[in-house]
Amino acid sequence: MEITFCIYKYFPYGGLQKKFIKILLECQKRGYKVRVYSMSWRGKIPKNIKLILFLIKKYSNHKKNESFYKKVTNHIKKFPTDIILGFNKMPGLDFYYVGDVCFADLQKNFFYKLTNRYKHYLKYEHAVFNIKSNTKLLVLTKIQIKKIQKYYQTQNFRFYKLLPGIEFNKNLFFKERINQYRKNKNIVLLQIGSDFYRKGLGRTIRAIFNLPNYLKDKVKLIVIGESSSFRYKLYSFFLGLYKKIIFLNGRNNIYEFMNKAHLLIHPAYQEAGGNVLLEAIVCALPVITTVNCGYSFYIKKAKCGIVLNLPYQQKKLNKALIYALNNNNILKKWSKSAFFYSKKKDFYGLTNQVVDIITNKK
Repeated sequence: MEITFCIYKYFPYGGLQKKFIKILLECQKRGYKVRVYSMSWRGKIPKNIKLILFLIKKYSNHKKNESFYKKVTNHIKKFPTDIILGFNKMPGLDFYYVGDVCFADLQKNFFYKLTNRYKHYLKYEHAVFNIKSNTKLLVLTKIQIKKIQKYYQTQNFRFYKLLPGIEFNKNLFFKERINQYRKNKNIVLLQIGSDFYRKGLGRTIRAIFNLPNYLKDKVKLIVIGESSSFRYKLYSFFLGLYKKIIFLNGRNNIYEFMNKAHLLIHPAYQEAGGNVLLEAIVCALPVITTVNCGYSFYIKKAKCGIVLNLPYQQKKLNKALIYALNNNNILKKWSKSAFFYSKKKDFYGLTNQVVDIITNKK
């Protein structure tokens, strides 16, 4: 059996890309042939896969996507495959890994809805979710199912609810965090994730700016991800925070930073799941996040931080950050709660579950 993967762009440190590569490697491990279509590939290419890169020269992303889809379709007509698993929305998929939010649910202004870009993304989403489509949907949360069905009336039988799937070792629990919380005089905040805008980095910077001076003087923010940092460096410079923020590229040793930080801050505008929230729980790291993140309910269940409800208000994030940093006992309490919650939850089963589903073994 040959399993074909479609992904617009691959780079090593994106959340979606990490899931893609783990599922791909598990398919190989089970003896399946693997074919991959993509427009861009950064990083190592796994051995024994058939990687087909379509380097498309178009000005806009939606034009690139359309050209990519046509090229993939024509190639598959010439060289048929058994299963097509997509990590971006496009017509003709057997399975779609729903690693993004429902586009129809996003609040867009009237003029944006007139653009070709908007029409393209809505059209490709409709092709995947509408009731006439045969595409099976691999979803991360029940919230995704509700939002998709709200706009597309997608049949229940097409959804497969997935377990979480983080990469950290099951036994990597940080007991020393609880025992030593916290000797460092500085307060280390951590924000992780590619696409700084969508992850709410601007919100984080404003919250730090609004800290009282006795807290602001102690705070350092470490930002890790694959995204342009220029505008945020400029913004922090004008706010007098330039020396307080450290920008780092994506990396594999995230748990080392989580083990040294006091708090993960993740005030995202939108996030289908948010594996970083689960990774923080496993590392016993307290969290401030938004309800926009699919996995934010785990923070509530673990009682290890604050989840900001909608509508988002900057003053609520400001207050939440002051509350968390003002009392060391709060962080210690949240850390203990995360530690014990992580011991009784399965955060690791997604990869095997996906391969079981797409190969009809589940």
